[in-house]
Amino acid sequence: MKKSYIIMVLFLLLASAGTYFAYEKYFKPIQTELVKNEKKSEKLQSKIENLEKIFKKTKPPIVLEVLEEDKQPWMRASRDRLAYFRAEESEKVDIPDDEFPHFWYAKEYPKMQDELYQFAREKGVQLAVLDFNIKTPEYFEGSSPTRKEIIDEVNKYNYGVKMTKFILEAKPKYLERVSIWPKRIIKPSKSGDITMITTGYKMQIMNEDLLRFLVRLDESDTYVNVSGLKVINKSLRNPKAPLEVEILITSADIVSTKKVEE
Repeated sequence: MKKSYIIMVLFLLLASAGTYFAYEKYFKPIQTELVKNEKKSEKLQSKIENLEKIFKKTKPPIVLEVLEEDKQPWMRASRDRLAYFRAEESEKVDIPDDEFPHFWYAKEYPKMQDELYQFAREKGVQLAVLDFNIKTPEYFEGSSPTRKEIIDEVNKYNYGVKMTKFILEAKPKYLERVSIWPKRIIKPSKSGDITMITTGYKMQIMNEDLLRFLVRLDESDTYVNVSGLKVINKSLRNPKAPLEVEILITSADIVSTKKVEE
């Protein structure tokens, strides 16, 4: 009987030791972490209740919008005026790595020309030979131009095409010349520059088509200004004869700082 009692006491001691060991190794860390999370939860809940009292449960976007409208009215004015300018857009020219710039230019230039004249034919307009005063592939014969030199000329040509398509909307009978003035910065800014560029056109156009085009420019939502206009009528006795018109059109673009850096 005494022996059985001793065995029972030993068993109880071992069980207690096992329970204590399990508590220290497994349950105590979990309990400590739980207490920490409960305290953290209480702090977060307190902050949420405090913010709800301050903002009266208003959604954050609404608060930011109100702050922007009240504290920074210039931002609203800036957004409104942005519509008067066109963000400059141009196709990104990319010369394949395995192509020599000069050979690539000689191959691509006729394609660019064909595209422009095809567009003019679809509009029913006769075009003179237009090169927008760029250096054509013939200029680089016997030399090795850099990629940048070629890309600069292609960019100039693409802009000329863009401005030619713009005037073709006026439906001239014959477009004789397109001259593009150098771009000028009128308002430098860290976020982007407001630039102006003037394009001169010499064309033959019917009186009603010219008037319709000028009205369309006047009603445009973007900044477009007729800087000069010269009209000659060489056939006063023939009301169906086109006018000879020279016109200067100035437009404004916003060029972002990012594009300038590129």
